[in-house]
Amino acid sequence: MAVTHRAGGLDAMLLAFTAGLALLYTLIFRRCVQGGMGPLLAALVAVHEGLTEAQSAELNARLVFLLANQVGDARVLADCVAAAAAPWRER
Repeated sequence: MAVTHRAGGLDAMLLAFTAGLALLYTLIFRRCVQGGMGPLLAALVAVHEGLTEAQSAELNARLVFLLANQVGDARVLADCVAAAAAPWRER
């Protein structure tokens, strides 16, 4: 990192870090897909890599709200909420 900083400054360090992080996510994604996961599930697993449990829960909550906003149909959203809650309601 010192060599990168000396050669190109902070921009070069940020670029190197971002490239390394992208490589890490790509390797995780590839391993998940090769293990039989679909690409969407593999992307969800990869995005949680390195997060604390609290950060992961916050990411999941944000994702739920963003996807709920995209659905837009109250009936479809209510059906999805009921299906997601079903395992806890059946006990």
